Amino acid sequence: MQNRRFQLISLVVCLLLTAGWTVGRDASGISMDHSAATTTVKTERPTAALTPTPSIREQSAPSGDIREFLGKWIAYNTVSLEKGRDARQKPGVRLEISNDSLVFGAAVCEHPVYTMKTVSLEEFLKGNKPPEGVIEWNNPELVVLSTGCANLESLSIASLNIRTLAVLIENDLLYFEPNFSVTDNGLTIESELLTDSSKDPLFEIHAQLPVLQKTGSQSFNNRVRQIVATEMNGFRKGFSDWSIPPEMDSYHSFMWISYDVPLLTENLVSIRFAVDYYMAGAAHPNHYFKVLNFDLKNDRELLFADIFKDRDVALERISELCQVELNKPDFPLFPEGLTPTMQNFQNWNLEKSGLRMSFDPYQVAPYAAGPQEVHIPYSEIGKLIDPTSPVGALIAH
Repeated sequence: MQNRRFQLISLVVCLLLTAGWTVGRDASGISMDHSAATTTVKTERPTAALTPTPSIREQSAPSGDIREFLGKWIAYNTVSLEKGRDARQKPGVRLEISNDSLVFGAAVCEHPVYTMKTVSLEEFLKGNKPPEGVIEWNNPELVVLSTGCANLESLSIASLNIRTLAVLIENDLLYFEPNFSVTDNGLTIESELLTDSSKDPLFEIHAQLPVLQKTGSQSFNNRVRQIVATEMNGFRKGFSDWSIPPEMDSYHSFMWISYDVPLLTENLVSIRFAVDYYMAGAAHPNHYFKVLNFDLKNDRELLFADIFKDRDVALERISELCQVELNKPDFPLFPEGLTPTMQNFQNWNLEKSGLRMSFDPYQVAPYAAGPQEVHIPYSEIGKLIDPTSPVGALIAH
């Protein structure tokens, strides 16, 4: 489900870009984009109860859907609506909304009675002007969720776009994005939030760091930190030779790093980072992938050559399979992006049933088609895999 949320976000953004959506003062809409789209997989919202329970009361007008709010969220920015005062709430606050409970930081509300209504932007912000930043408040009306919780009576939650909730508590405004933490096979990866901002040049960065909650996983967690730090530093350094047009000095650049976890077992963990960024002056935002496959049993990063008997033969076969899968009438295929080189197939992830190959925008298709991915079942490449490798053991198991 986590991956499907990624897919929906990217698909929406790519469609908007294709329709001519511009970047600039309304960069908020673009910043809601995130990576991990595929043209061959259905998309849907996360599963946290697709059918509302009787405890949820929706107004008769179809102005919103409770499913927009359900799930786990993490605050990546907080702003005070009171001039001259810093926000009391800090980034990193967790929010979890389900049909049966609501958790905001340390406050828990059992059996909330949700109501939804459409309010004006002015009413939601209590008469205050929207704060400046990457998020632009372009809609004069918002669908707002109230909880009916006595201990969270002052909490108002508005859905701004497919990946952003705005939460107002007293006079603090918090921006939330999906929390990508996961638990599988008795193991947990918990998101640690990293943020940075600058006024000159004007940019915001927020990244979720996947931290494995397991004794003896320091090498994995250190490698994760290294990957994320490298991307954040590269974004900052990119401004040294980047010219922002004077008329765009007030535009916000941004970087958002998220992740999903295709595989999490006692011996193996596979992470796909999805990086979205925009630098003021560019025609549109861009996104790309970084991956990490890690052998927890032997405490080392797992390379492509480690799992196959012959790396080049494996590349040939995987290239063939990807060409067949991606050769669809929906968009033109760029064959040079599928030639059997390690550079073209560097974004690979382990899954329980096969390999996932991810391709950045422009690599195999036009930008408007979005990033692409192909799932390759082990049954198609099993004879090429080294049976003594960690993946050989995974297949045998």
